[in-house]
Amino acid sequence: MDVAGFEQASKIVLGGLPVSPEVRKAAERSLTSMGESLSSIPSLQSVLDASTDSYAIKAAAGNLTRLVTEHWNTFTEEHRAQIRA
Repeated sequence: MDVAGFEQASKIVLGGLPVSPEVRKAAERSLTSMGESLSSIPSLQSVLDASTDSYAIKAAAGNLTRLVTEHWNTFTEEHRAQIRA
């Protein structure tokens, strides 16, 4: 998902944009899936680097925190040092 798409999904889920229930569920699924896969880390980092939208930043930070916390033991020592820096 690109930054603009993540921002839009975040506004729908966290910002309460008025949308249909189907659109809201799709946005929720998109955000949830980004927080379940280690392959999403670069995309989430891109959101933090490029976005000024507070909802997107909150969602990206939460997902990154969850991924790093849940998968900490799978990272190499070098990668852990990079995360800590």
